[in-house]
Amino acid sequence: MGFVLCYGIGLLLGEYYSLSWNIVYLIGGLLACIVLVLLIYNSRDRLFPGLLCGTALCVVGVMNSVRVDLNYRNSVQHSGLGLTEFYTAMVIALPQKRTNSIQIPCELRQIYYAQGWHSFRQKIIISLPADQGQVPKPGQLVVVRGKPEIPRAPLNPFQFNYAQFLKNKGIYFTDYIRGPSLVVIDIPYHRGLKHWALEVSSWTDLTLRTNLQDDRSYGLLKAMLLGRRDDLRSDQIRDYTVSGAVHILSVSGLHVGILYLFLSALLGWIKRWRWGHFIYLVLMLLVLGFYAVLTGLPDSVVRATLMFSIFLLAQVFQRKQASVNSLAIAALLLLIWDPRALHHVGFQLSFLAMLGILLFYNPLYRLWGPENAVVRFIWQVTCLSVAAQLGTFPLSVFYFHQFPVYFWLINPFVILLTEFLLQSTLGLLFFEVFHLEVLSGIAGFWVGWSAFLTNLLVSMPKHLPGYLLEGLHFDIVEVLLLYSVLLLLWLASSSGHRHYLGWAGAVLVLATVYSSLLSVERFKLQEVVVFYSPGHDILAYKRGNRLRVFKTNEDGSDTLFLKNLLNNYVVEMNIDEVIYLKLDDSTEIRKLGQGGLIFWNGKTIYLGPYLSTIDGVDLAIITKIPNVHLLVFPDSNTLYVLGGQIRGEKRRKSAEALRRVHYYELAEGALRF
Repeated sequence: MGFVLCYGIGLLLGEYYSLSWNIVYLIGGLLACIVLVLLIYNSRDRLFPGLLCGTALCVVGVMNSVRVDLNYRNSVQHSGLGLTEFYTAMVIALPQKRTNSIQIPCELRQIYYAQGWHSFRQKIIISLPADQGQVPKPGQLVVVRGKPEIPRAPLNPFQFNYAQFLKNKGIYFTDYIRGPSLVVIDIPYHRGLKHWALEVSSWTDLTLRTNLQDDRSYGLLKAMLLGRRDDLRSDQIRDYTVSGAVHILSVSGLHVGILYLFLSALLGWIKRWRWGHFIYLVLMLLVLGFYAVLTGLPDSVVRATLMFSIFLLAQVFQRKQASVNSLAIAALLLLIWDPRALHHVGFQLSFLAMLGILLFYNPLYRLWGPENAVVRFIWQVTCLSVAAQLGTFPLSVFYFHQFPVYFWLINPFVILLTEFLLQSTLGLLFFEVFHLEVLSGIAGFWVGWSAFLTNLLVSMPKHLPGYLLEGLHFDIVEVLLLYSVLLLLWLASSSGHRHYLGWAGAVLVLATVYSSLLSVERFKLQEVVVFYSPGHDILAYKRGNRLRVFKTNEDGSDTLFLKNLLNNYVVEMNIDEVIYLKLDDSTEIRKLGQGGLIFWNGKTIYLGPYLSTIDGVDLAIITKIPNVHLLVFPDSNTLYVLGGQIRGEKRRKSAEALRRVHYYELAEGALRF
């Protein structure tokens, strides 16, 4: 486990400092010389071989991180990108349906500029309108009029960083195509394992759709088995989130783990044969590999399959005490193969869930020993669920800011149903392959009813009081402190030394004090925020734990839209109450023409259409400009901002006039005043 930490630290160092190759070679050389000298003078000390390996892995991590970063910078800074008129791309994965679009993962092949085609290999997400007639399929080549776009960084406080999310997946470009700007070309090409896996996944999707008439059951199985959520309903996803079972909607280590446990029980008797261990190993690896192909070889399943394959090898070679080391080896191999996986939420949660099970399952199970076999089995599944939740709880709150209260009540039954669903669905697919229609019908019936029961079960917690804790916030320091508490509790349980409990209590007190100080600091902060939102003018000011939000759109901005825009800010700043106001019905604003004046914390803010008489205010947010040619701005200390309703040529000309005075462009990010 220590080697994984060394390698991970190297990845973070290389990324944080954006090092060049020359600096990496220099640091690596100096560290190698230092370790070599230490080894010469301490050749009998066992500490130094470990130090050498840890240092080497740290340097390898730095080098891998620098390699990925240089590849990104060379791609986005390519001299021909700004001049590109056309580009070609190969579709490399199945299309994903979204609310208003269809996303197609592609790999760029060539870009056309300077009257010639030039090779350019990088991943891109091409988005088409939801009503697009012809949707490209995996293996087809598309020719697009336009140029790849670099995703923009978030422009509002605490907004989800979609650009970083794509970058961590190795996708550096996007493009939204409107109108007839795309041509699909069928070309002969080498059909490898990935393409075959996608064809199997498409066949599986069609088989599920044919055998499952209920849309909710079909959406659940498609998400569970294939990892594609595009047929799940929003209320269905909400039910799984509330119940703490949302993890089953993504193909991940849970599904591979369930399949692993089922196969272990089914094929365990083979190990009693001569050479049975090796036959068992081959059969298990073949079935796990087939399942990975069945799902379309997504990264999450490939990671989980590799992890359980290493567990299998450790089991076959009778390394009974090597579970945590097996997990560490799997993580190290995955990070060497793809350094960006360190930032994948799925990888982090899968790794921590497995680590939680390995560390906490036995201590929890020993708390009670029921004699009844059924009760004992339910207790085992409950301990498994709680142990995985302990491993992921701090990080889940860090990312998702909520915690399902009744997970311990629902998850054991959901896991049982998930196991049955996976087995039944694999049976259904097996019968379909050999055209066993009667057995397919029986299997389809059981799969449909199991999916129905699963959907029904996860819909129950929302009727219970306090079913979901929302608005939770941990920063990275609080996450590390909580994991320190969990580690100390595990040490106390495994070693029997009670002084670890004292240390755990001390760290917990430290975390509480730190969290309280952060809350006080956020409460005391007072600020005005002008949010970036094209087509809308949104001004908010925070005092204490209240946020007042002004919206000026004549048609009235959608409250749901506002909630989504402000949600992350509200959570991060510990806001308890959000008050939505309009200029014409607020007692907190002094009317001035069609706009108004807001007096806040000794500052004067104007919000409304352009007025030539604006003077003496600290901040002027212009929402409308009747005539660009009549703009006159006095030379004062007023900071001017153009609202989101001013767009196109009028915005460009107004910005040119405003740059002669104090002006802030919201397209560069929200203004915090």
